[in-house]
Amino acid sequence: MKLYLVRHGEAAARWSQSRDPGLSERGRQQAYSICGRFRGHAPMSVVASPLLRAQETAAPLAAMWGVDVQRDDAYRELPSLVSFEERAAWLKRVMRGTWDEVDEALVNWRDDAWRAFTSIDTDAVVFSHFMVINAILSRLNGDDRLVSFEPDYISVTAFASSDDGVELIELGKALETVVL
Repeated sequence: MKLYLVRHGEAAARWSQSRDPGLSERGRQQAYSICGRFRGHAPMSVVASPLLRAQETAAPLAAMWGVDVQRDDAYRELPSLVSFEERAAWLKRVMRGTWDEVDEALVNWRDDAWRAFTSIDTDAVVFSHFMVINAILSRLNGDDRLVSFEPDYISVTAFASSDDGVELIELGKALETVVL
């Protein structure tokens, strides 16, 4: 069975600026471009975080295949444990840390995402968020870092799933960085 984990397209506002932004114009174009990545594939289940940017990213692929987007809270972005005004600074700190350094609520969130992902029983494309992708990869790889991979917008990470477990097939496209 094939599972694909896709980061949503570019949001119209940053995580620290809006609780649930939709996609920017560029993000909408990215959402439509994902159809090209899956053209030629038989229709699969399309699952998405309930957050607007993930829902809007999933919609074109679901429409192309004539399926509904299944909402699943397990793929919701990392829950913030501080006030909205403190979110950006808190996230910056958390992202540099390890799973044994964070609040138990975040470990439970990671484990819920892992359980949901590993319980999918059909080929599926899951649209989610930067930290969810990292949470699933950290569980799979036994990596204690909260961030071990920086997926770009609409990055597609592929997995194979069987009775023996989940295996990483292909890491998606990473964010491009400029060094000096």
